[in-house]
Amino acid sequence: MPLWRGVKECYSKSEECNFTAKALLFAMSYEYAVAPYSSENNDAIEFYKWCFENLNKDQG
Repeated sequence: MPLWRGVKECYSKSEECNFTAKALLFAMSYEYAVAPYSSENNDAIEFYKWCFENLNKDQG
């Protein structure tokens, strides 16, 4: 999924997040669905934390 990959790339490169709240929520849902089956070294909890921090920025 290109949107999920874009959010993950932004997270992994510690770039400024310009994604909407809707996009971040989608990425979190998709991560939850695919992380257990991914062969990548996954740090899902840290990814969720980053998304929630950026959700807060989007709101305010």
